[in-house]
Amino acid sequence: MKKYFTHFILFSFVAFVAFFEAGCSRKKDVFTSRAFHETTSHYNGYFNAQELIKETISEIELSFKDDYSAILPIYKIGGEVEAKGMYPQMDKAILKCSTVIDRHSMRIEKKEKNDWIDDNYLTIGQAHFYKQSYKDAEEVFTYIAKTYKKSDIRYDATLWLARTYISEENYSRAKSVLEFLAEEKKLPKRIPAQLHIELADLNIKQGLWADAVAELQSAILFEKDKKIRTRLTFILAQVYQKQNKAQDAINTYAKVVSMNPDYEMSFYSQINQALAYNRKLDSKVIKSTLMKMLRDEKNKDYRDQIYFALADVEIKQGEEELAIEHLLSSVESSTVNTKQKALSFLKLGDIYFETRNYKNAKNYYDSTAKYIPEDYPDFLAIKAKAESLNELVIHLDIIDLEDSLQLLSQLPQKEKEKKILGMMVKMEAEQERKKLEEEAARALIENTAPVVKNEVSGAGSNWYFYNTTTTSFGFTEFKKKWGSRKLEDNWRRKNKAQSASFGDLAEEESDGTQDSTTARAKAGTSKTLEDYLAELPNSDKAINTSTNKIIKALYYAGLVYKERLYDEDNAIESFRRIVDEYDTATYAMTATYQLYRIYLKKEQGSTFFGESTKDNSAYYKNIILTKYPASEFAKLINDPEYASKESGKLAKEKEGYEITYTNYRQRMYTDALVACNSVIADQPTNAFLPKYYFVKALVIQEQRDAANYEKTLREIVAKYPLTEEGKKAKELLDAYNKAKPKVETEQGESYTDSSATTTASAFEYKEDSEHFFGFIFPNGAGNVNDIKGTIANFNTEYYSTNNLKITNSFINKDNQIVLIRSFPDKQKAMDFYTSFIINETILLKINEAGYDSFIISTKNFSTLFKSKDLDGYFTFFNENYFNE
Repeated sequence: MKKYFTHFILFSFVAFVAFFEAGCSRKKDVFTSRAFHETTSHYNGYFNAQELIKETISEIELSFKDDYSAILPIYKIGGEVEAKGMYPQMDKAILKCSTVIDRHSMRIEKKEKNDWIDDNYLTIGQAHFYKQSYKDAEEVFTYIAKTYKKSDIRYDATLWLARTYISEENYSRAKSVLEFLAEEKKLPKRIPAQLHIELADLNIKQGLWADAVAELQSAILFEKDKKIRTRLTFILAQVYQKQNKAQDAINTYAKVVSMNPDYEMSFYSQINQALAYNRKLDSKVIKSTLMKMLRDEKNKDYRDQIYFALADVEIKQGEEELAIEHLLSSVESSTVNTKQKALSFLKLGDIYFETRNYKNAKNYYDSTAKYIPEDYPDFLAIKAKAESLNELVIHLDIIDLEDSLQLLSQLPQKEKEKKILGMMVKMEAEQERKKLEEEAARALIENTAPVVKNEVSGAGSNWYFYNTTTTSFGFTEFKKKWGSRKLEDNWRRKNKAQSASFGDLAEEESDGTQDSTTARAKAGTSKTLEDYLAELPNSDKAINTSTNKIIKALYYAGLVYKERLYDEDNAIESFRRIVDEYDTATYAMTATYQLYRIYLKKEQGSTFFGESTKDNSAYYKNIILTKYPASEFAKLINDPEYASKESGKLAKEKEGYEITYTNYRQRMYTDALVACNSVIADQPTNAFLPKYYFVKALVIQEQRDAANYEKTLREIVAKYPLTEEGKKAKELLDAYNKAKPKVETEQGESYTDSSATTTASAFEYKEDSEHFFGFIFPNGAGNVNDIKGTIANFNTEYYSTNNLKITNSFINKDNQIVLIRSFPDKQKAMDFYTSFIINETILLKINEAGYDSFIISTKNFSTLFKSKDLDGYFTFFNENYFNE
């Protein structure tokens, strides 16, 4: 009996092993095989990878900060920084699912028998998407859609493919994919909501608001998740607002409030109802709601936005004064939201700009530019406008100052003294007032965190009484510099000038009964009456100098008005003053032509009618043809084709230069030098002459002709000192002079030190070539092996699938290059470069050390290692890898 039992146990064990081996087989389409591999694929790979992705995305969404000043993104997944932070988790998910596919795929007779393999592929695609490796994601989703044509997962893959195209801004392909999916007659229940969401996202990204509305409405109907449905409803209200459909927007925001969203979304739904308001609607309810919100202590940190919304309502009702007051209150009450502060400053700047109060506008645009984030849609335009107004105000201040000084210099001596004495007394009173206000302000804000000091530009004059700062910015702007400031009498908008112009101060002079000693004592200044009198333009030479400043400032102010602010009326006023008052000045001819062009443009419109004989292009045309018949401007007026001929000549000259420069880059030095010498000798008016000289110098440098190299550089500096070529030639000349003592040889000045002669042309820019990442590690900075170990940990955590290697080599006696290799192209290398330098965990100490980092192609690395020209390569790197 025992013998039989032993045989039974042995037989059972053999049968179990045979059964297990049959179950593990990936080549047999039997129930046990499918059950084993599907179960393992589902729970060992797919499930764990999906959980990892869900947890990571959930963390990103929790930390995501919505910007309610713009249309909310449908998905809260962040940008490049967030994507790089997800690398370790996404790589783990990819590895898990790749292992499942490798070990458990049951592809038998060209058909996949494991139902969970396609889900693992989809997870890999999703992980690549969240890493923003869009090309890899696109490849995976396309594979799924083509391979699993009979499975419902093809719909999910198609949606993810469309989402990938949208993220790449490849909107035409995204549209084709989504329209193809929309034509399917029987879609799984989970698909329609997501389909409409993707279509809505696509239309919003393209600014197709009407189409976006339709898709959002459909998505809201199909979507089951209340949280997502609420977010979509808020976005729908924002799109209505974009369309200026005020009532629809207000109603939809009210609907969001009724859906009980989180506090922040509820708050912005109420605020945006006010911002969506237009004059056709009743503002009483909106204003009442906003005032109630102001009184709510929970909204303390949001009062700046409430005041901004109130200002917006007042602007739409034409109440500009109240709007300004609310905007200043918005700035004053700002606590944590610097972007809102920027928007309030911007709105103030816009108000003053539209009324052509450019000095006030300049101040508020300056403040906007300091606070506005660089990713704000109109950041560059705002910055450019602020710079234009800064330049304009400098010119206007010069004009005001010199006009005032000249006017004062023409007064009788006693009248001059009387005015200056009055100003000195006035300045003493002003200084005392400021002192008291500053002391009070410091007491009020002693616990307030300091903000960046707001510098203002001036005309550069030493005249004490003429202060170019003409606006105080209200409480908060003054607070930047001094602490705080109380409200001024007769100026409810808190925008009184800090100190008046020369003329304004003169109007508030004393009665003239004080002598200069009394005035000096009161003024408390080291300057005397005689000092100020001496600064007036009293001689003919001084008056001429002052007048030339006025003329130049008038001309450049006119250019800013015309070319950058598009204010033709003020441009006319500036140019006309030159023509009328200073017709013999250097700028008179150019100002006349500017007036001719402005009026010609006006006359081309059908609504312009001049008010006097000077208000037409013919008047200024006649001046040019009569007074300046041989000028370029006369040629432009007489020959309509003159400009195009000159343009054709310039294009031909440009083409010739580009051929010469290409020859130089391709090391065809003889051809390049012959072309340079020919143009220099025969074409003295060639627009590219400085560039030919510079290429000539570079060719001579390559030929190691030190004497002629130095001679040519000196010639460029002498002839073209203000051009880019002149400035660069000066730099090279200085570098040459420093290097010359070290590299002289027995043949005189022939210099061959490669570190002194390598130029950017020695390096070649090829995006598709293999690249390394590297940084310069000073020999005295510590143990390089510790650094390599830290980087290895980073690579394991973030780039575990890239098989990266770390090496180090001495580049010169002082430095090593730590190298991470390699990447298939520039894009992958730059991706690593960005991940490396923004990492604030593993690489914190390395990045804090500030080592010079770069990426470099294999060929350029070879060139660099031979030349040792680190400065040359960093110049090349900065010019070529950050130019997009």
